[in-house]
Amino acid sequence: MIAGTANGRKSWEYCVYGLRLRTNQPVPGVIVPCEPGKVDVDISFNEAECCHSLSAGEVAVYTGPGIAENREPYFRVWKNENHPQAYLGIQYTDGKGFASFFINREGSRVEVKRTKSIPFQDMLTYLLGPVIGCILRLRKVTCLHAGVVAVDGKALAIIGPKGSGKSTTVAALAHHGQAVLSDDIAPLSEVKGRFVVAPGYPRLRLWPDTIATLLGPTTGELSKILSFTEKRFLNLSVNGEPNDWRFRDKPLELAAVYILNARPQGGAPAITSRSQSAGLLTLSANVYPEYSLNRTDRARDFGVLAQLVAGIPVQEVIRSDDLDNLSQLRDSILNNFRGLC
Repeated sequence: MIAGTANGRKSWEYCVYGLRLRTNQPVPGVIVPCEPGKVDVDISFNEAECCHSLSAGEVAVYTGPGIAENREPYFRVWKNENHPQAYLGIQYTDGKGFASFFINREGSRVEVKRTKSIPFQDMLTYLLGPVIGCILRLRKVTCLHAGVVAVDGKALAIIGPKGSGKSTTVAALAHHGQAVLSDDIAPLSEVKGRFVVAPGYPRLRLWPDTIATLLGPTTGELSKILSFTEKRFLNLSVNGEPNDWRFRDKPLELAAVYILNARPQGGAPAITSRSQSAGLLTLSANVYPEYSLNRTDRARDFGVLAQLVAGIPVQEVIRSDDLDNLSQLRDSILNNFRGLC
């Protein structure tokens, strides 16, 4: 963490997903401090009295499933072509309070407004997920909705439908000593014809049954990712020993992508190679965020991913949902990856 002043006010700097953030409040234990340098995104945290209602010029981009008890969507995104300083808006509600995020057109400034009833950690969970995802999109960075781990000096990404076990598989690899780059977002940048993944922040987000399988009955000691869910944060060590739950805070070349699919009847994991065309279609369906902010997003993503699958293998993993088989799944992925690389 770098503490300083910006516009005469105290500020703090952090690095996450390849972006250098400057905030007007400290964000302890969530994102990785970084050395001094050029700031990419300025973030200001402020209080609000009520929700933001769409006004003239604001057009809905995405509305998440479900309506909260205050009759507002739990999550929605809108944009305003006529307001460059609040070009993109994102709002989350827990049914009582609100957290709203207003992002400028360049993805270089965010104003956060939240009511007092919204816990600071809840707001951060959205900031470090959908909000950062939209900022990266505005900055023309293609991202996969993926967990990423480091194996033998290269990165492997794990993708799959919601609930397919991405974080659980990443946790199984981390428990075996592999360092984690990201649990949710994989920002891709091309470096000398190869694609590199920037690290996220040093936490995994896991359900209690996964935590119990890997660590035993410690769930109650871990903080919730959101106040109304049982999913928990598991902290990772930035400078840990090989047997620790480790986080890698430096970018790494992406060498393979694994697609998780379930086998309802159980059995040993099976890994097969996807063709370039099939891999491209699957990766295109797993960009983050899943909604486009303008007409050029999809075309840019498609071009980046076409280049990616032309250079690295895309593997399909058919496996059991049984948590007792996690070590078998882990070993199958590691052996396959080492065989490819």
